[in-house]
Amino acid sequence: MLCKKEKFILFVGVQLFLLFFFIQTATADSTLVRIRTDVDISNFQINDSSYITDSYNNPLSANNWFLIHLSNGEYRFSLQYREQQIDTSLIIENQESIALEISFLHKNEILKESDLPKLYITSNPDSGFITLDGKTLDILTPTFISIPKDTISVEVYKDGYIPLVTDLMIKELQKKQVKFILMPMEPAPLNADSLGYTLEKPIQPLDIRAVDKIKNKYIGMAETFMIFPFAQGLIAKIVLDEDNQTEANILVGSGAILSAGSYILSKILSKRKSNEIKERNVEIDRQNLEIKSSNKEIELIVRKANAEKKVKWKEKSANKGVVEIISE
Repeated sequence: MLCKKEKFILFVGVQLFLLFFFIQTATADSTLVRIRTDVDISNFQINDSSYITDSYNNPLSANNWFLIHLSNGEYRFSLQYREQQIDTSLIIENQESIALEISFLHKNEILKESDLPKLYITSNPDSGFITLDGKTLDILTPTFISIPKDTISVEVYKDGYIPLVTDLMIKELQKKQVKFILMPMEPAPLNADSLGYTLEKPIQPLDIRAVDKIKNKYIGMAETFMIFPFAQGLIAKIVLDEDNQTEANILVGSGAILSAGSYILSKILSKRKSNEIKERNVEIDRQNLEIKSSNKEIELIVRKANAEKKVKWKEKSANKGVVEIISE
């Protein structure tokens, strides 16, 4: 059995749960309307109901957000500040957030807010930046603003979407609702890496000039041996007498042997190196053909994926990139 204290705690917990469930249920199918004015409002009505505070017990005071949940339907807002009164209508069609920025004129201004044309700007998607006659406002869509002139140029833009611009002519006391349906920018093309493939680079063939380096090396040695000691031996044979011809003959013979050997080596080694390079280049050509074929298959896969991605983007954006203007 529960004691009185435990029963009380259980009762309070059940009540809090029911209250939370009621709030969640009440606001699940409602739109959060945010209202901000530049003055403290003395009288605020939605249709025939008066409001002193919002859903969080906050009064509609200057430059503070007044938050209230409303279900789908058409509403008439009436705000009063001293001798000025603003009446405006709002149609709610979905469960998103709507922001209204309402300004009252000061006494030294001739025009009255109620005499100004009114413009309700929405976008799909919302939270788009608004530019009026080239000047970017510090509010985002959706919003309700008053226009102090007849003809204006309105632009809505958002990161990742193509901006839309339209010129509007609004007569005195007229209300217009403008909806900018933004088209997403064309997605960046896919590449092989993003699809898990790797394009291989072709292999560079071996340079045949390596053969010339070997040939020049040993021919250079042959020429050196022709001078040292072959040429020295010839000079010695001429200068020295018959008793000293043996040393001269050794120099001539060793120089001739070394020079001829170096020359023969240049032919043998350069030929061997040339054959190695040619065989290796044949293998490289075969590998490059395989790489080229593989890269071509990957490029076809990437091209197909980009074509499918573009088709899906076009289908998704088929009804985007338009401006809908509704006169009230």
